[in-house]
Amino acid sequence: MTAPVQTTVKHLHAPKLKETEKDYQDHFDVRVRPTDNPMVIAAIADGATDSAFAARWAQELTQLFVECPPANEEGLLSYICEWLKPAQDAWHESVPWDRVPWHGIDKARRGAVATFLGITIESADDGQLKLQSIAVGDCELIIIDSENQVTMKFPVAEASEFNNRPDLICSNPNGNQGIDGQVKRATASIGVNDQVILTTDAMAEWLLREELSPAMYRQIAQMDDAAFAAWLQSERDNGRIKNDDTTIAIIEFTSPDLAPS
Repeated sequence: MTAPVQTTVKHLHAPKLKETEKDYQDHFDVRVRPTDNPMVIAAIADGATDSAFAARWAQELTQLFVECPPANEEGLLSYICEWLKPAQDAWHESVPWDRVPWHGIDKARRGAVATFLGITIESADDGQLKLQSIAVGDCELIIIDSENQVTMKFPVAEASEFNNRPDLICSNPNGNQGIDGQVKRATASIGVNDQVILTTDAMAEWLLREELSPAMYRQIAQMDDAAFAAWLQSERDNGRIKNDDTTIAIIEFTSPDLAPS
């Protein structure tokens, strides 16, 4: 891949109906470093509404990943709990413990939980881009190539696989028993004019259930915030997308010398 590659990121989101941004509990973070490897580091998390301070936990998870992604290799599972510790400490320090009501203390002490997916993308020796991903729960990664073919759906392959009991990462270390069996990993090669899509479960379930043509993914990627909000409102009103915090991020690699087909 000798031609210069440009990375663009589109991030669209909306809170639940009748809620505001302060109630929104998803979080997306990304670092783009054109002259370094990994050249892109991105993460998405979905804080569970029924846990305490879940929005902050989703934020701590994504920030930790983009600042210090774990090695996506066989040794990952042996130190995943250690890798989580800085985010857990930051979350604990952020909780206003002196203002938590007495009836909420036990819930807060149990910790916040979230689903999570992170990716790194780096240049490979063969000129392609190498993507590595880790996930816990049902945040979703979808890759669409330059020929408008869906080449990856991870970690969920079918809409029927979504349920109300996804695997979760907890801000309390005691809540992560068995996490080594919940972490999933994937790798892929991507090229110029491919799209890498990260999304939380509400949007992911809709995307997989509707079995859209890949061109439709690209239409969604071209929406601005207002168009996305209007479209999402319509889909929710019609019962096609569940009323949940909704987040989608689209990362695309383009080259002035290689136009999309």
